[in-house]
Amino acid sequence: MIRKLFPALLLVGSFSYAQIGINSENPNATLDVIGNPGDPFKFDGIIAPRITGDQLRAKNYTASQNGAIVFVTQEDTAPAGQTIDVTASGYYYFDGNSGKWIKLISAAASQKIRTLSTGTVADDDYTVLISGDVTLPSATSSNRGKVYQLINDTAGNVTVNGLFRINGGNFSNYGLNNSNLGRGIVVQSTGSAWVITSRY
Repeated sequence: MIRKLFPALLLVGSFSYAQIGINSENPNATLDVIGNPGDPFKFDGIIAPRITGDQLRAKNYTASQNGAIVFVTQEDTAPAGQTIDVTASGYYYFDGNSGKWIKLISAAASQKIRTLSTGTVADDDYTVLISGDVTLPSATSSNRGKVYQLINDTAGNVTVNGLFRINGGNFSNYGLNNSNLGRGIVVQSTGSAWVITSRY
């Protein structure tokens, strides 16, 4: 009996539909998910596997997992190897060519340009035209990797206050003037200080 059923099952399997529909009887792709937008008690969306950066570091992905997507709930506390760039929570995909997890982020070009005459640079700022003395937010693990472009928008001098790191040492402020290599800087957070990655 088993000998007769096995070939029949193989034949049926070869005619199986290779597309999956969730809330859809006629899927239009490999995976077709139809939500319930009219029902406020059913939450639409797809949730990727949730994992901490430390848990992700313990795994060894290969080219076979190229394109895998996860949601990191907490940054890696000791980024290294495949998770060297897992420095904040968010969606990441595995790049099988580089062997690293890459964060899915929006393009920096879509960021607004803000003018600031005093106060603290905001978390969601990117390019800031400075017309007075300002302060960078504290560099912490939550903004590790964050980049700001700060430009002097005056004919005089302005000061950017914050904890900067250069040549193995720290200093507490940086002056911008109106000359070449002094008008603007690009800084990036290490999680404990701001490193000047470029000046112009």
